[in-house]
Amino acid sequence: MIYRHHDYASSGDFTDLAVIVDEAVKDLRNHTRSFDSIACTGISGITVAAPVALRLHKNLIVVRKPGDKAHSCSFVEGKGKRYVFLDDFINTGKTVRRVGQKLADEKTLGFDPPQRIGRYTYHDRQWNNDITGYSRNYE
Repeated sequence: MIYRHHDYASSGDFTDLAVIVDEAVKDLRNHTRSFDSIACTGISGITVAAPVALRLHKNLIVVRKPGDKAHSCSFVEGKGKRYVFLDDFINTGKTVRRVGQKLADEKTLGFDPPQRIGRYTYHDRQWNNDITGYSRNYE
């Protein structure tokens, strides 16, 4: 098994990244009818979520972390109606709640906020459907 919690940007080693993307695509492929977007946050999230979204033909929603500098005044880039939150792991749920709140805040800007239908953590290959309560570990 590969070591999954890895700093790709500083190491330049993208071998593990290719495997993680392949596994995420394989694991999420069975659920693609239920979502149109993949949401992520932070550089590590974008590093995995962008190629996964491209390979699954899904929109990408990026939610900036507090304090991130950007050329945009928005904390959210991208749109969708039903999304899966993709992250390396979920410990306390704080990041999931922050992303959900930022997306809900889009309503104040005149946009309908997307609905989170699930979470996928690529560190342990865990799928959780927020609608049905179904959970599966692909490892």
